[in-house]
Amino acid sequence: DPRNTQLVMDALAAINRDLGITVLCNLHSLDIARSYCQRLVGMTAGRVVFDGVPAALTEDMVRALVREAMRVAQR
Repeated sequence: DPRNTQLVMDALAAINRDLGITVLCNLHSLDIARSYCQRLVGMTAGRVVFDGVPAALTEDMVRALVREAMRVAQR
């Protein structure tokens, strides 16, 4: 649910900001990842296919990543 998602993500952001602890999250919502994360790592079939700042992940890249994930899933 959106409210609990925000509570958890805000708490993780505070841990990172206030304590300097690195936080690693497995998120399946690109909108949440883009709004909270300083770095995104996208994986398909166990391979890193994107590693960079959220602004570098264009909509064209997202579409290509989704197509690749669907192709791999059909194997």
